[in-house]
Amino acid sequence: MDFPKVFPTSDCWYPHRVSYGETDAMGVLYYAEYLHIFERARSLFLRERGMGYNLVEERGIILPVREAWCRYRVPARYDDLLWVHCGVAEWGRASMTIVYEFWTEDRTKLTAQGYTVHPTVNAPGQAGGRARLVQGAVRKRSLSRDEIAVSTSPPYFSCPCPCAGVGQSRHQNTEFPLCSQDTHTHVFHPKIAEKAIAQLRTHYGIEPRGTGVLDDLLTRADRAGIGRMVVHTAATDPSQVIPANNWAMDMERQSPRVTAFGTLHPDYAEPEKELARLRRAGITGLKFHPDFQGFFLDDPKFYRLMEIIGDEFTLMIHVGDRLPPDQNPSCPMKMAKLRRAFPGPRLIAAHLGGYSHWGYAVEHLAGLDVFFDTSSSLSFISDDTLRALLARHPADQLLFGSDYPLFDPGEEMKLVEKRLGPLGVRLEDVLSAGTRLFPERAKN
Repeated sequence: MDFPKVFPTSDCWYPHRVSYGETDAMGVLYYAEYLHIFERARSLFLRERGMGYNLVEERGIILPVREAWCRYRVPARYDDLLWVHCGVAEWGRASMTIVYEFWTEDRTKLTAQGYTVHPTVNAPGQAGGRARLVQGAVRKRSLSRDEIAVSTSPPYFSCPCPCAGVGQSRHQNTEFPLCSQDTHTHVFHPKIAEKAIAQLRTHYGIEPRGTGVLDDLLTRADRAGIGRMVVHTAATDPSQVIPANNWAMDMERQSPRVTAFGTLHPDYAEPEKELARLRRAGITGLKFHPDFQGFFLDDPKFYRLMEIIGDEFTLMIHVGDRLPPDQNPSCPMKMAKLRRAFPGPRLIAAHLGGYSHWGYAVEHLAGLDVFFDTSSSLSFISDDTLRALLARHPADQLLFGSDYPLFDPGEEMKLVEKRLGPLGVRLEDVLSAGTRLFPERAKN
């Protein structure tokens, strides 16, 4: 096959960060890894059209690779961000040819190109004719870029309200509604991201879905149709307060779509001075993670810090973990006690009021003037406990949170629809609730 001179308009863009394990002894992306990246790009292509591999196979069809070709032009190296342009170049009676172009991060240099040919084949035991029907469905859904632009609906979420405006993303040339927000994400400096991801993997026993860098978060937000991200950091000791807050300020400079929370530590010597610096920088939120920062949520030192903070900051507080509530640094009972002691500031109790402590959240925290976010919860909480929690807590105090990079925002949005939808909670309401906490940011 001759590679097309004009790239197909039925296309998608897939971002790929080269990992250490994908490189050879010279630090170059190993030639065979390109075939794996082909697969990821075409999976995204099909998924964006509502015909992911799992759905195709459920219909009794398989898409084997009959032919693969790749030409390597410029080496890609460890930690390079590649943009893979993927599209269908040819349709046969029961086959399709998908082409791929690999571009540098700024999309100015072509580094590789290739194609794969896929017959659509009936799985063993399936009746004939299914393959052609599935191919027809894929082809029908493969709109051109112009047709997709007219539809203006992002893959998972279209904004139902007259929000402040629609921004233009540089990541996938898609529009995003400014009134949709992921209220719980984490981003690390590229120099430490790989180490931080390894620590998360070890602590939670979960394989993180993201790389932990800002560009990957924004790309996933583009794909999900999310306009704004709240990014959190927490100083695990007093010496990290200033570097962590510098990073928060830097993230807001890097993208207008980011609302970054600062952090403090109960043992930090000059909290008033640092709070003043955060105010000057326009930082309006603080993140506390008692379990990682090494203090108990009802510690008198933390209460003294709360008195200094006052009411003007929104506070995101990690609640819960695997230890019993009385032994764990944070728990729903300690969070309820904090709310009663300090009724002024806006408080967000992460993880639906207490990771692994949801029964206690129903009993002690639900119904108080506290926001809950959905992060790291919907995959684990039981149906009965979730139902009891929502019966006692106002739906308008639920915020969408993905806990990226542990989880993918788009996948978590689907979980919201699956778990909360039957209980009368709409995805668009959970997505837009977070922006009401930061109205001044939503107008920018």
